[in-house]
Amino acid sequence: MKKVWLVKGAGTAVVTVLMLRPWFVDGDGVIETVRSFGVLPALFCTAVFFAAVALYCSSLERALTLVTPGLRAMKPASVWFMYVPFFNIVEDFFIIEAVTRSLEAQARIDPRLGSVRHFGRFTGLGWCSGQALALWPSVWGEIASVTALALWLLHWVTIHQLNRRLARHGQVKQPGQIREGTPESSRSPGV
Repeated sequence: MKKVWLVKGAGTAVVTVLMLRPWFVDGDGVIETVRSFGVLPALFCTAVFFAAVALYCSSLERALTLVTPGLRAMKPASVWFMYVPFFNIVEDFFIIEAVTRSLEAQARIDPRLGSVRHFGRFTGLGWCSGQALALWPSVWGEIASVTALALWLLHWVTIHQLNRRLARHGQVKQPGQIREGTPESSRSPGV
């Protein structure tokens, strides 16, 4: 667990430097973009973006809430760490992986997800990677940010579709019916 926090801390330090860089290098990155659009349009776009992130976080939280509690890889409310500045760029990878693992575990016992083969790992980690690469101001950063946005929207659609399946009433297998390889099957009695 300490290694995970070291990775998160080191990653956050790098992200912080990259995100603060435009404040110290004239004509670079997001500051130049704000100047070219104007402050009011930039503030409007920022407000729309934060509203969209709130809806996305609600979808992720709903997904984790719909997963059987013992199969969750994280607490549902933990998805809101996506709002912590600088830290979020690193934490997003961990959130996406935890949501994906939780949904995969649920699929092992839940016929509502029986036909699903992909739970958003590729698009989720793809948008996280694009978001991280977009921090470097260049044409490649701009391409990465557009790619990240497209993958983020695809991931959101995937999570929404999975939530709809899980919200339908259906039978979840009882503990004796759980397939090998699930977190439940590896627990000792009484845990």
